[in-house]
Amino acid sequence: MRKTALHILSFTLITFAFAAGVVLAQSTGASLSGTVLDASGAAVPGAKITATQVATGVASRTESNSAGQYSFPSLPAGTYQLAAEKPGFRKTSVNEVLLEVGARVAVDIALEIGQTTEIVEVKADADNPLNYVTASVGGVITERKVLDLPVSSRNVLNLTTTQAGTVGANFNGARRGNLNIQIDGVNVQDARINLGVSSTIFASVDRIAEFRVLTQPVDAEFGRGSGQVQMITRSGTNEFHGSLFAFHRNTVLNANNWFNNQAGRNPVTGEEVSPRENLIRNQYGARVGGPVFKNKTFFHFLWEGQKIRQRQTITSTVWTQTARQGLYRFFPGLQNGNLTAARPTVDFNGNPVGPPGTPLSTVNLFTADPARPGFDTTGLVKRYIDAMPLPNDFRFGDGLNTAGYRWNRPRPFDENNYNIKVDHVLNPKHRLSFSASIERSDEINGFMPQLWPSLNGGNVVQRDYLYQATVTSLLAPSVVNEFRTGVLRPTFRFYSPWEVNPDLLPKSGQTPFVVDFVTITDPVDVSNDPQGRISPNYQFFNKTSVIKGNHNYKFGGQLWFVSSNGFNSFDVTPRAVIGAGAVPVAGVANIPGIGQNQIGRASCRERV
Repeated sequence: MRKTALHILSFTLITFAFAAGVVLAQSTGASLSGTVLDASGAAVPGAKITATQVATGVASRTESNSAGQYSFPSLPAGTYQLAAEKPGFRKTSVNEVLLEVGARVAVDIALEIGQTTEIVEVKADADNPLNYVTASVGGVITERKVLDLPVSSRNVLNLTTTQAGTVGANFNGARRGNLNIQIDGVNVQDARINLGVSSTIFASVDRIAEFRVLTQPVDAEFGRGSGQVQMITRSGTNEFHGSLFAFHRNTVLNANNWFNNQAGRNPVTGEEVSPRENLIRNQYGARVGGPVFKNKTFFHFLWEGQKIRQRQTITSTVWTQTARQGLYRFFPGLQNGNLTAARPTVDFNGNPVGPPGTPLSTVNLFTADPARPGFDTTGLVKRYIDAMPLPNDFRFGDGLNTAGYRWNRPRPFDENNYNIKVDHVLNPKHRLSFSASIERSDEINGFMPQLWPSLNGGNVVQRDYLYQATVTSLLAPSVVNEFRTGVLRPTFRFYSPWEVNPDLLPKSGQTPFVVDFVTITDPVDVSNDPQGRISPNYQFFNKTSVIKGNHNYKFGGQLWFVSSNGFNSFDVTPRAVIGAGAVPVAGVANIPGIGQNQIGRASCRERV
């Protein structure tokens, strides 16, 4: 299957605003704007404005225009020092200006007459509030919250529901198909299957610096998505910072569940019939960030791994020891019943329990129908009988001929993720940001899992790649251009058990086929078939911001090239149903006292 679409998500000339300082910013970049005024409240043109990011020392510069307006349309999130100066006025500095991801903030600056060597410092606190200039509705999960809030999965997307207006994947009641999930301005959703609030790239708490949840993005430049999650990855600063982390979860700290305890212990061995499920999870990694060249080039690197060793309790239906020999057991005139039946015909250990004075009948199935004198001559059934475990739980099947085998199936999972981000100041007018993520994960029994311990199941293999580059350019004091490109290539492969081990399947000539049994659990999971997909997503974005007089303009466009190449091989592998077949088994009704048990007996005659 292949589908290709060219989405022109937004190409808009955004309406200008007459109010001073109203400038719209794009996506994950923050916007800072305002008006420079003198003591009388008149506009001050030609003032030099500098916004310096405190953590990196990188300074962005512009000038106020003839209307006193200034604008920084796209700044990395962080804490800034904002300074304004002009001959004849004291230099004014506004400290601790916090710009969050996607923030749109207006700060007016008042200049006082005096010498330029004099500095007036103002702290951006409650006495000097910052004004958000957007009608979009949402909230920010800050870096501190990302690190402090408990998230056992370490996926920050689990925190989106802490925002008002979100219920699962529904933002303000909109359908999940209207979501736009981004990392560093690049959409990271699966283009083939919409999973709601999800990302093909793992949004780790050590990768994501902060993120904004928009439940009602009014501004046109946001393009597609009536609900958005805008995430930014961590960047380096002028100081080296890093961390080592490891989290461990162990089964020894967990109690067994009620249903496992209810199964009790085997009176012969004393062992639990349903042992406690195992879950041992290890999450670990390291990250480091810092300067390559101070005030100019910065990096941040993250490696994160996860190992899960899990065993889940399942019950498979198997034949009892006598049934494997072709012997069918029943009490004449009594319906066979397991331990949960109103009238059980078997005890906890599988011993027959019938009415007093009623002997157990055992019938050789190969003598009932002359057309079926013995086991199949291909050896197929015997092959699976040899691999079949003996029952240990007689609450399943009919108790006497079929019963349950309860066991803890392993499901190991291994994952390794790598992320690198580099920020570089090319020159005073141009900034570059680049990030890359590579992820690998393998999950055994994550797809078409094994049903018997002696026969393997399928697995899931995932390989994901994300690349992003952004160039921000100051073309003129009143013109800023931002160009971004992103490449997302998520790959999923779901392997069937017979792909993992081709010897699992019998063959008819040279053609392998899967077997579907009637009275017992299939030896090999036949509920699905091999499948896989790769859904590359190529994205290009450009935005130009212009400030002219009291009017602020922004125009741009975004191109998406989305495709999905996948396959679903449903029923490609031939199937053979093993059981009574289209031709009924003869002679069953003539067996004395079999009654309602003849249905089960007829189906027990497995044949090819």
